[in-house]
Amino acid sequence: MIFARFFLVTQAKPRIGWMPRLRIEYLWLGLPLVLVVWISFGHPLQLLDFWWHLKAGEIIVTSGSIPRTDLFSFTAAGKPFVLQSWLAEVLFYGGYRLGGLPLLVALSTALLVAALVPVYLLCQEAAAGRPRRGVLAATLAAWSLVSVCNVRPQVFSFVLFAVFYWVLTGYRYRQRDCLWTLPPLMALWVNLHGAFVLGLGLTGLFLGCEAARRLVYGPQPGTLSLRELGKLGLILVLTTLATLVNPETCRLYTSVWAVLQNPGSQSSVVEWQAPPIKRWKGCSSSMARFSSPCWYCCIAGIGQN
Repeated sequence: MIFARFFLVTQAKPRIGWMPRLRIEYLWLGLPLVLVVWISFGHPLQLLDFWWHLKAGEIIVTSGSIPRTDLFSFTAAGKPFVLQSWLAEVLFYGGYRLGGLPLLVALSTALLVAALVPVYLLCQEAAAGRPRRGVLAATLAAWSLVSVCNVRPQVFSFVLFAVFYWVLTGYRYRQRDCLWTLPPLMALWVNLHGAFVLGLGLTGLFLGCEAARRLVYGPQPGTLSLRELGKLGLILVLTTLATLVNPETCRLYTSVWAVLQNPGSQSSVVEWQAPPIKRWKGCSSSMARFSSPCWYCCIAGIGQN
C-alpha cells in the first residue's frame, strides 16, 4: 500500500498505452535497494567461519544426520557440540551445489534486501506521505546493513528480526494484525541462527512497554486494550514454545548461554565483543549497528509532526 501510493498518476497526465508516466520518485524509491544490491554483490567472501558452515552443511547432507560432537577443532575434537545453525548450513551447501559461490553471494544479497524491505516500509509509513524522507531514512538503514554483508547464517536473523519488528509495530499502531505469523517464524528462526533470542526479547519488550503505557495512561485511543495486551502475551508464550522445535529442544538455550560466556567467543568473534568506542573505527562500527532504529525513530517523529 505504501509503495502503490507513489505510483498513482493523476488523470491530467497522459499515458502511453498502459504505462504510467515516469516520475523522479521512481528513482528515489529504488535507491536503498540498489545500494544493498550493489555493495553486497561487490563484497568478496571473507576468510571467516563461512567455510566452516559450508563444510558442516556438506556433512549433514551426505551423512543424513546432524553431528553432535566437534569434528573440526584439534583441542576439542570429539567433545559434545551443538550445531545450532544446521538449517542455514544445509541451505548454504545446497546453494553451493546448485550454483557455486556466485549463487551463495546472490542468496546473501537477496536476504539482505528482504531484511531491508520491512524497515523500508516502516520508514515510509512514518514519513506520512513524504516519500523522500522515508527514502533517506531507509538509505541510512541500508548503509548499516551492508556494513555486515558477509555470507553467514546471521543474515537470516537480519530478515527475521526486521519482520518481527514490522509485525509488532503494525500491531502496536493497529495498522495490521499479523501476530499469528510470529510462532511459525520463530520455529524457522531457531534452526537458522542463535540470535532467535532477540525475537523473544523484542516481543517481550513490546509487551512490557505497552503494558506500562496502559498502566500509566489508562484506557485511551493510543494504548492497547486489555484484550489486545492479552493476545500479545499469548503470542509471546506460543513464540517461546516454538523455540523448542529444534533437534536439541530446550538444550539449545544452554548452548546459546555457553557461547555468550565463552572467553574465546568474547575475544575472537566480533559480534560478541564490546564496541571499542575509543577508536574511530570501533565508533563507526557501533553507529552502523544502531543507526537503523535511530533513524527510524527520527523519521517517525518527523512524520507525526
